[in-house]
Amino acid sequence: MGKYGVENPVMDGRKLKIGRNRENLDVESMRAAFTLRECKKFEQDAFIQAELSAEKARRLRGSLIEEGTRKRSVKAMALGLQERERKKNRRDGKLLASLCQKMLQAEKASLEKKKALASDEKETRAIEEKLVQKEKESKAAKEKQIGEEQRRREIVEAKVRERQRERERIREEEEERIRLEEEREERMLRARMMETPQQALHRLYDPIFQAVWDMEFFDGSNPFRIVIDRENCAVMGAPDYFDYIKTPMNLTYVREKVSQYQYETLQEFFQDMELIISNALVYNSDPNNPYHKAANVMLKKYNKLKSKVLKQCKVNG
Repeated sequence: MGKYGVENPVMDGRKLKIGRNRENLDVESMRAAFTLRECKKFEQDAFIQAELSAEKARRLRGSLIEEGTRKRSVKAMALGLQERERKKNRRDGKLLASLCQKMLQAEKASLEKKKALASDEKETRAIEEKLVQKEKESKAAKEKQIGEEQRRREIVEAKVRERQRERERIREEEEERIRLEEEREERMLRARMMETPQQALHRLYDPIFQAVWDMEFFDGSNPFRIVIDRENCAVMGAPDYFDYIKTPMNLTYVREKVSQYQYETLQEFFQDMELIISNALVYNSDPNNPYHKAANVMLKKYNKLKSKVLKQCKVNG
């Protein structure tokens, strides 16, 4: 059998042998059969009629093939060829359908692969975007941390600079204070070297006097500043003052002597101050008398200041 289900023709001179049970056909008949195979239905009928007419003419020329036999042979040949063509078409259709099915399956698989690739690509892009976002967040957090560390470092440095400036200011103030103190002491030393004995003495008792003068009693007043003499004692409410007091003394008298540097010794100053206190205690002898109490308060303060000056004199002496 040949490729298309037809027995292979064997050339034997001018005739071909087709199968064991078939008549021998010459080359012309074989060519006619193949032509009939390729023709359509209406063309095959015309071809058969033309072949019959040709055969009739050949029979008239002495051919031994009967018209009916020849007609049946040609029809059988045409039917065989048509059947083989239908089988071939069915095989080709099946092959084409199988090929189409395979192509559809391949296209479907390709589409699914593309979808999978697209999905993978989408997931990859999503992962990449997440990584980029995380990298941005990490970079922002790192920059924020660096900024905070920089701010903290700047704050610490500012505090250090502030402490340094404060120490420098304190040092400068201390140096200025020491310088002023030294200048003051130097001025005092020069003044002392140039001062008179009365001025040197004044420097000792003046602080005592100023402290006692500034004392206040009876709602801000100081009765020991009041001058009482024989002309105003009655007006001051003390007509019998000189019956008890022989030598009057008050802070106003003492201030005049202090301002004029009239004291030549500390003892003179102490006597006047103690006379003021003793006169007050004598005239106001009642311990509950407010002037008596005020005199005792002034006495305590005066004694404290006096002791301090005496110690200073002892050290310098």
